[in-house]
Amino acid sequence: MPAARSERLEKWMGGFLSVLLGAIVYSTIPAEAQKMNETITNDLQCEIQQRKRGDAIDFLGIVWSDHKTTGSYGFIVNKTGPAGISSVTQKGVFTIGPDEEKIIGTVTLNAREGDHFFVRLTVTDDDTGYSCSVTRE
Repeated sequence: MPAARSERLEKWMGGFLSVLLGAIVYSTIPAEAQKMNETITNDLQCEIQQRKRGDAIDFLGIVWSDHKTTGSYGFIVNKTGPAGISSVTQKGVFTIGPDEEKIIGTVTLNAREGDHFFVRLTVTDDDTGYSCSVTRE
């Protein structure tokens, strides 16, 4: 790779990482499942759970409501660390019954010392427009 191109790539990556890392707060990863920043907007509720499994961590996007709900969701997990960057985005639709809890997104990534995670779940009820958004940094 030519030196000038390599320098531009390094400069771009350095700027990208600075912006990304500026938005991410280091998080220790507990061994047990953990509820994170649960947000309640009217009847629609959502949360992010994380579960440590060996050298990996599972992030689960969960939604529930006290009535039948159809809606859409976005689930984003970004990881930065010594080994590099990973980014996963999931989008879709869901239907849940009254008092039904449903996992609508699951992301599993390796987790090592020095890794930082940013996780966001946004859920919207198509009928009412109510939304639930939760972020884990």
